[in-house]
Amino acid sequence: MIIENINEQNISPTREFLKQGNTNVINNIKTLIYKENPVLFDLLDFENDKIYQEPLLFAYFNSKEKVNTLEQILFGYILDKKKPTNILAYSDENGRIYLPNYGWLRTNKANEIFDLQIKSNTICLQSNSKNVNYTYEENNFIKNSSFELVHYQHPLLIPHYYDVKGKVIPVEVEKITRNNIEHLNNAVKILHNVVPYYYKKLSEVISKMVIFNDATLERNSFASLSVHGCIFFNAEILFFPISPFYTYRMFD
Repeated sequence: MIIENINEQNISPTREFLKQGNTNVINNIKTLIYKENPVLFDLLDFENDKIYQEPLLFAYFNSKEKVNTLEQILFGYILDKKKPTNILAYSDENGRIYLPNYGWLRTNKANEIFDLQIKSNTICLQSNSKNVNYTYEENNFIKNSSFELVHYQHPLLIPHYYDVKGKVIPVEVEKITRNNIEHLNNAVKILHNVVPYYYKKLSEVISKMVIFNDATLERNSFASLSVHGCIFFNAEILFFPISPFYTYRMFD
């Protein structure tokens, strides 16, 4: 297929199943949230599909270890007037607390559970009943797109970096992202300009992107049903900017 001719008329008929597949996935996530926490479920906008396509929800429900709370993952999706006055939230090994659709809270306390409270529309953190200082960092997005670039390693994603034997391998995210963010910006721009219909379809199912570095070459770029809606690029082996044809074949 010539890349310039990809459009709504000649795209593969299997794309017609995309909408129904998304609906089924969303309904499954709604059911899982409701079963685990019906009170939290009632705070969410039932009709807002974006909420139920959050990749970390898939990672959370597929995780053997609960390194995040469900409230933490959904906090940023709850309207301010409905936000709970306090939730429990985990920090990662670098003291960062990630709140999808809200941002990052950076503390100096690693691998800790915090009491996150809302006071006068401001987030306050407590640990062992003591206030904890933090700095706020906005989420990072690919230029002129809806794709969020997860520029720090996240504990729910760590189990998905594994070799052919299923052994988890260490990867680096923060530095390699800084070094390649402009290349990915250019790649996404090419997709948007050259194959706009295909870009539109990607935008309907993908909300997050991760650039990682596995110097051992034991983990290629990948997507996973267990983190549905997120793409992982191994910058050690993937040349940026991606050609539109290569990207079409990769996601086809």
